[in-house]
Amino acid sequence: MTQRIVGEAYRSKSYFREDATRGSSEAELQSKPNGSFMVRPSSKAGCLTITYKTMEGVIVHILITEDAELGTYTLQTEPDKQHDRLESLLQSLNLTIPERDLVQRRTMALPSLRLAQVDAPGGGGDGGSTPGGG
Repeated sequence: MTQRIVGEAYRSKSYFREDATRGSSEAELQSKPNGSFMVRPSSKAGCLTITYKTMEGVIVHILITEDAELGTYTLQTEPDKQHDRLESLLQSLNLTIPERDLVQRRTMALPSLRLAQVDAPGGGGDGGSTPGGG
């Protein structure tokens, strides 16, 4: 079984700080507005930490456990609530994720549909809704 590096999929996200420590993340958030946050590797192996500045200006650290086999993320403070994406876990804390960092769901491109104007009854259209009409 290959061990996955925690945080590997999030290295390109603007909220992820690969080299941040508890102290450096606190220092960075001091000058940021309330509600700002970052995700960084935890000092605990196989985990991440959310460091965020509450609306009251208090900096808080919360441990995130990643289950690589299940592909789930769990907050230390809510061990029974698993999230299938890191973004959904962050959103459960009411943290605002920059639009560029949101996971884009793949959608099938549909052709543009143009709706034709429907003529009113008796308007001479070819709707064929008049019995016996032609």
